[in-house]
Amino acid sequence: MEKTNLTKNEIRIMKCCLNYQDRENQISDNYSNGDMQEFRAEFKGELSDKGIGGVISSLQKKNMAYMDNSDASFRGILWLTEDGVNALFDIIDAEKEETKEEEETPADKIMTNDKVRSYDFPGREDCYVEGIVEEIGRFSPYFTSCEHYKIRVTKKVFAGEEEDLDTWKENHTSNPDFPEGYGCCFPPINGTLSFTGPTDFVKKITTNYSLNIEPLKKDLNERIEKNEVATRYLDDAGELIAGEIIESERINDMINETIGVIMGKLKIDEETNPKIDKDLIEYIRTAAYAIVWDKIRENL
Repeated sequence: MEKTNLTKNEIRIMKCCLNYQDRENQISDNYSNGDMQEFRAEFKGELSDKGIGGVISSLQKKNMAYMDNSDASFRGILWLTEDGVNALFDIIDAEKEETKEEEETPADKIMTNDKVRSYDFPGREDCYVEGIVEEIGRFSPYFTSCEHYKIRVTKKVFAGEEEDLDTWKENHTSNPDFPEGYGCCFPPINGTLSFTGPTDFVKKITTNYSLNIEPLKKDLNERIEKNEVATRYLDDAGELIAGEIIESERINDMINETIGVIMGKLKIDEETNPKIDKDLIEYIRTAAYAIVWDKIRENL
């Protein structure tokens, strides 16, 4: 989802104020409001009334909402501004797109940057190559009849014995008419019809985290630069967040939740992938500390 200057709690309160499921009707009706009773029901004790008040105050400062106390009948009611309605529906639209992408991309679907094992023969598990999927498509002049995985091979096993990789590359992938295929293999994508039925020779081993993390590093590194002050701050359990005392247990929950979000985006699961690079896990934890520091500072 694209960046927003709204916190998670601010978004939750704003969603309580919606009366329609689409932007146009919400803006045209000009009736988007909520009150403390609705906000208390949303947070179920997670925030005190004082904490909720701090979030409302922040929304007003950002021109996302306002309270009209000039009329006694409106007192205590929070109204979204038009900017607030648009900002909220931008977030909702982005959430829908993320959900759609997750539904369209099952966990076992092979994507570029995934580490895979491609078996040579149906029914045999002792002959295969392993490598990274660089591209998926048709590759002229030899692999044009259907879509193929282009796998940069990192390991070759035949009859249970690992072969010398350089020798295998020279013997099986060296072709002056197809230099871009050197060191690669090109199995058809899973599901391609063949004389034995739909192909299913390529299996995902793990997502290639070192490649997938690159797009996130720029943003995370900026946050990690603040880590020294973040660590000192988070270790002090008595700081104020939106007017409410947050105990160390709550701060740890925030950190763990943030780690889960980052690992989810990278499709990392420590339980199913116990050999995950420990440096990567430490990198993510450091980033989470810095991100939580940003969240806390926003609400002070």
